[in-house]
Amino acid sequence: AARFYAVASADTLTLAEARDQWIAWATKAERGRSGTIEGHRATLALFGAFLCARHGFPSLDVAPLALVTRRIANDYIAWRLARVSPKTKRTISPATVQRELSSLRGLWRWARRLEHAESNPWDDQAASLPKRVRAPARDDDDHDPTKRPYTDAELLALLRAGGDAWAPNGGGYGPALWDATRPALLTGCRAREPAGLRVRDVIDGGRTIQVRFGRRGGKTPNAQRDVPLCEPAQRILAARLTTLPTGDPMAPVWPEIPPSGAEGRRGKILSSRFAKAKTRILAKMEGEAAPGSADLHSLRRSFARALRTAMTAGRREVNDVLIGSLMGHSERTLALRTCAPGDLAEHLRRAVGAMWEDGFAPAVRAEVLRTIDHRPPVVRTAPAFQRRKRTANPT
Repeated sequence: AARFYAVASADTLTLAEARDQWIAWATKAERGRSGTIEGHRATLALFGAFLCARHGFPSLDVAPLALVTRRIANDYIAWRLARVSPKTKRTISPATVQRELSSLRGLWRWARRLEHAESNPWDDQAASLPKRVRAPARDDDDHDPTKRPYTDAELLALLRAGGDAWAPNGGGYGPALWDATRPALLTGCRAREPAGLRVRDVIDGGRTIQVRFGRRGGKTPNAQRDVPLCEPAQRILAARLTTLPTGDPMAPVWPEIPPSGAEGRRGKILSSRFAKAKTRILAKMEGEAAPGSADLHSLRRSFARALRTAMTAGRREVNDVLIGSLMGHSERTLALRTCAPGDLAEHLRRAVGAMWEDGFAPAVRAEVLRTIDHRPPVVRTAPAFQRRKRTANPT
């Protein structure tokens, strides 16, 4: 009763009012992608469930913004880490909590700017998370210390896998996963980047792909870029384009993968399908598994390792500035200061060529070439079904 009286008599926003005003501001100001906005809503729904369970507030409509102290914020983190995910049947990972803290910090930063709050109780709360999962604020997938590149033996197993291994039930994902594995390894693109390609994005006679994003932007300021293709990547992409049912410039290059989410992205489904198939394929390998985990993004890590291997081998075509530009990191701005735009494209092409020649183990390079014409037959060129949009479910 005392809590409800405090809310009724206090001159402060409720958490529901703050949530609605902040999300309206963020949406109007285009401060986040629609998927990010949905994430904010889901996080605040979880925080509401916590306040109900631990502090007796039935909803955010009656919980004052001023109620949240650093102690309550820390208690929320402990509560989340102890929860079990209904999807994985495991406790919530610290990495998930880290993402949720980003939403909560954002709300209170907005509140402080408008003088609805005197301090941000979520500042520095990530210190209570295990250090091994703390991620940088930008491009965290590339710097996740729990993930690693693939070993040469793993790359050989993935490259040797045929359509039956990628899709044992004869489904349409076999060719898609076979195709996606090779460009991901040979271009260093993030999963959403090749999955989001359209026919118009293959330029320069098939020698370059344009990584484009909508008005919401990419993972980093320089994620939108031109990526030159080495000769094997050109052949693989050309083979995929010949199987498309239409020459429409706006047609997706991976039409058999259903779009998901508010922005219709295909990268998430491609990543999840890859993870399941990769586990099956690598489970048949002999010997002890390498430490750490690997996923579709680890092909990008393998690409970065190949670039550095070529640089270490003395290939002067490769340097840190060009690596940053190829990977879509912020170093691209430095590359543009160093090279004229036209010269930069040629320097990038030479760097990719050096990477292909001296960055990979000879056995890996030979397997790419040996299997390049063994592409699984295309089963379908459209999604088998349309996915329904999921609603947030507080856990």
